[in-house]
Amino acid sequence: MRIVHYIPDILKSDIVADYVNMLSKHHSENDKVRLVTDKDKVETLMTIKDTDILHVHTCWSRKTAYVVEKAVKGNVAVVLSPHGSLDSYVVDNEQPKMKKMQLLAYQKGMLKNADAVVVTNTSEFSHIEKMGWTTRLQLEPSAVFDSSVAPSDMAASMLRLYTKVLDTRYFLRMSLGEKEAICSMVHYGMSRDIGCTMLSDEDVKNVRMLNPEQWKRILLYSDDEHISNIIDYSTRVMQIPVPAIDTHSIDRFPVTAHKIQKSLSSDVLFEGNGFRTRILSEETDAKDVELRNVLTMLCNISYLAGRREMGMNHLAEMYETLRYGDFDEKRFGEIARKLRLMKFSRRLMSVLNKYLRLTEGFMPVAPLNDNGKANLMIMENRAV
Repeated sequence: MRIVHYIPDILKSDIVADYVNMLSKHHSENDKVRLVTDKDKVETLMTIKDTDILHVHTCWSRKTAYVVEKAVKGNVAVVLSPHGSLDSYVVDNEQPKMKKMQLLAYQKGMLKNADAVVVTNTSEFSHIEKMGWTTRLQLEPSAVFDSSVAPSDMAASMLRLYTKVLDTRYFLRMSLGEKEAICSMVHYGMSRDIGCTMLSDEDVKNVRMLNPEQWKRILLYSDDEHISNIIDYSTRVMQIPVPAIDTHSIDRFPVTAHKIQKSLSSDVLFEGNGFRTRILSEETDAKDVELRNVLTMLCNISYLAGRREMGMNHLAEMYETLRYGDFDEKRFGEIARKLRLMKFSRRLMSVLNKYLRLTEGFMPVAPLNDNGKANLMIMENRAV
């Protein structure tokens, strides 16, 4: 693990500096640890190519906010340790007017951007929790303040926290090959005739070449996107060995973007939209069971995409319905237009082609590849 500890300056008889030095000395030999200050060009380290974890040991300086902002843009995980600086007494009594302005100017953003905020006492924990700016809070005793805590135990506990942070944001560490492997397996798993899949020998080789760490990220993704059953089926039929990884035992922070598991196929629209319910009733009848179903699914996936609750399970379900359903494609297009979902439908076709290889012969409307499909691009735009 590549860890950068950032502190503005190393001062003698400074408890924060003592904490950072103690932590750095007791990290595992397998970890690459660097200690940087404002004298170093810390911003040059703020890319995922150079750093896994940026551990920030200060919170009130504007330069620190800038460093955190650079780290977030570089996909570097940020752990923030205020070291008592966000205790209610400090905030309310030490230059309170200045601190209030700093809180609004950049401190709130720092807390929201941090992947984890680590505190060493319950008072500070309670104050940050009360502010409500982050839910990723963790209490970690300090060997500097508590002689009963061994420095090696403190470092080991912090390393577990770093691992928890990286496992929470696993998606940002996924390679293009891993994402392509997921799409290949979902495509394969949703194909009713495995002899007619669109997978090449290179696609299969890409899946077979995955290492255990990559499988860990893929299985976590499968859990979060509710496609574990599809991945399990496709790997079993393709006879691809999968490492025995218990993803439910992996410690993670709660995800910020929760994906809905329920099926798109429903008797009612998720959003309870009266306009679209009326259009569906007027334009379809009892004989149009499959057409009404696919149009209901279209309305529901549009609703979920707008709320950023659409998962890969919904794309897979939509793919299967379009690929194997039997409905009037011309009427689909006509009614989609009346539902004011024509552009969305076309963008959806483009995404299904990109991720799950739905070909134009199974698309009821022509695909549209434009910038308006951002909410559908879940393999590129996904909150953690």
